[in-house]
Amino acid sequence: MFTGTYERSLDGKGRLVLPPKHRARLPEGGYLTPHAGCLALFPADVFEEMLAHMREQVRRGELERAALVGASTSAEEVELDAQGRIVLPPRLRSFAALETDVVVTGVYDHVEIWGAAAWSAASGEFTDSAVSVFANGRGV
Repeated sequence: MFTGTYERSLDGKGRLVLPPKHRARLPEGGYLTPHAGCLALFPADVFEEMLAHMREQVRRGELERAALVGASTSAEEVELDAQGRIVLPPRLRSFAALETDVVVTGVYDHVEIWGAAAWSAASGEFTDSAVSVFANGRGV
């Protein structure tokens, strides 16, 4: 499981050093995808399971084939280098408006990579929702 929030910086080549806790859960790397206002990094098994589920939905007529094609073609397989870095491809950096300062968050089964300004704007809503869930005893 992925949890936590970490401030990081991209280097001049668009590389991101993942937090050690996340690196340990991604020894083989994973799949980097566009997400809601950010990038998502899924472990290979989680991403492959998602695509298999989508393929079944397409087969049953519950999902348009275009969604499966879009999910597959927009993703990039990434590997960790010896320093625990991944390269964020330019097109994905552009999608999520990632410049130098980024925030890496753990979100249960994946990691999200946010631009610092976008995270600052969105994080209050996430925190308020979490506080409400735990205060009402629904988080246990």
